[in-house]
Amino acid sequence: MGSQFDVLERQFHDTAEKVRSRNNAFYQMLKEDTEPRSYEHDDEIWHRLDQEFGPEPKPDCEDICEAIGPLELLIMELPAFTLTGLAVKARIAQFECSRFYDKADDDADLDHRSARELIDSVLEAAQRAPRRLITNNLFVDRSV
Repeated sequence: MGSQFDVLERQFHDTAEKVRSRNNAFYQMLKEDTEPRSYEHDDEIWHRLDQEFGPEPKPDCEDICEAIGPLELLIMELPAFTLTGLAVKARIAQFECSRFYDKADDDADLDHRSARELIDSVLEAAQRAPRRLITNNLFVDRSV
């Protein structure tokens, strides 16, 4: 399940990068626009963006988030008895906390810094661990 999450997370970030310029242009148009907001007016703006940047990729970020959500819930409901399991949960937390995760420490509240530190510590411990861990006489592959 961790590898499924990783694939969807990469797809999300790749898609977000593809539409970044388009979204920035959209927000700039909204700032400069003096007309009252309406569905018709927003559709006109999106049409202009389609002409300039091409259509939005499918699946879009929202579609990918809808696919990630149930997988995240399932993973988070399962107990983690290994460093590998904790690392998968930490990657999910890192993804879900992205709105504050990349802020400088000076800009982050204590709760945000604490969450980041915990996530980073778990991910670093998992990265430094041997490729195969022996837990309860079972071999656990880190790539899961």
